[in-house]
Amino acid sequence: MGIILDRVKGFLEADGWSYEEDEERGALFSAVSFDDTDFAVIFGIRDEVQLILFYVINPEPVPVEGRLAVAEFMSRANYQINIGNFEMDFEDGEVRYRTSVDVEGVEWGEQLFQNLVGTGVRTMQGYHEALQAVASGSMSAADAHQALVEGMAAAVE
Repeated sequence: MGIILDRVKGFLEADGWSYEEDEERGALFSAVSFDDTDFAVIFGIRDEVQLILFYVINPEPVPVEGRLAVAEFMSRANYQINIGNFEMDFEDGEVRYRTSVDVEGVEWGEQLFQNLVGTGVRTMQGYHEALQAVASGSMSAADAHQALVEGMAAAVE
């Protein structure tokens, strides 16, 4: 494929990741686990624009009846997040967290790669429980977001 794909594969291999490659789509597929849950991850490589996209996919699609509440929750979360964003496919309820980096003209190394991946994984990990509560209807979007904000503030103090 291209130089960026080769470099991403090199970082994954050096870090002990297993992955599957889809050359046609310019993507690498893998997984991470936390909170006793497996999350699919995708590295999207866009050589033509020198871009790496990293997605952490929530393993359970949001039921139709929970999608508007989850969209509200994600909008509240995205407003305060500095790097990356939550996205949801309204057709199938898939929720993912996306980080990306433009590597054009940049000398990039392992730290850039670790920041890209680490931010995505840590953010999904931090928001996953609240996201699931909203998706199941056991918590409103506003209450779930407020609980997260209060928890983050308490952690800083």
